[in-house]
Amino acid sequence: METIEKAYTTKEVSTTLGIGDSTLRKWCLSLEKNEYPFTRNDQNQRLFLEKDLVVLKLFQTMVQTNNFSVENAGMVIASKFKESAFSNGTGGVPARREEEQGEKGSSNEVIQKPLDIIQYQEAYIQEQREFNQVLLESMREQREFNQALLERLEKQETYMQEGLHTRDGELTQSIRELQQQLKQLEIQTQEKRKQRKGLFKWFR
Repeated sequence: METIEKAYTTKEVSTTLGIGDSTLRKWCLSLEKNEYPFTRNDQNQRLFLEKDLVVLKLFQTMVQTNNFSVENAGMVIASKFKESAFSNGTGGVPARREEEQGEKGSSNEVIQKPLDIIQYQEAYIQEQREFNQVLLESMREQREFNQALLERLEKQETYMQEGLHTRDGELTQSIRELQQQLKQLEIQTQEKRKQRKGLFKWFR
């Protein structure tokens, strides 16, 4: 018995995901770099099966929603799927199932695929938690750095204010001393004028 598994073209997948052909090509290259196999036709063009669509949608979520780099997303997803039971039937199009497998084999496959997806999602959630933990730790260190920098700036500002206050005090004191000296000089000048007037009286 032969079952035909539907395969999608690059254009169909790009339209489904709402991305450009070049973006899809970059994602596929990232996955293939990490040994994830895509089906190819006689012209060596990629053909996408249902399981590839699931993988690419997960790839899209990691890159566009969770801000993974293309390289990291390809590495994580390929490591989960390249050898899993979820990749059954990637050898070519159409995919063949031997009649001897019977209904039991088909039933196991139907059950296994959702289990693989759940296992991947659990692993992905765990990795996301670890990533979030690293991000939170980085944010905490940044806050501590900012706080230390703020305290340092406040100390510098206090030091500058104290320096300005000291300088202003010294300047005020110098002005007062100068005013006192000018006052004394004025008094001495007036006394000399009085003495001169007294001398003039003797010569009259």
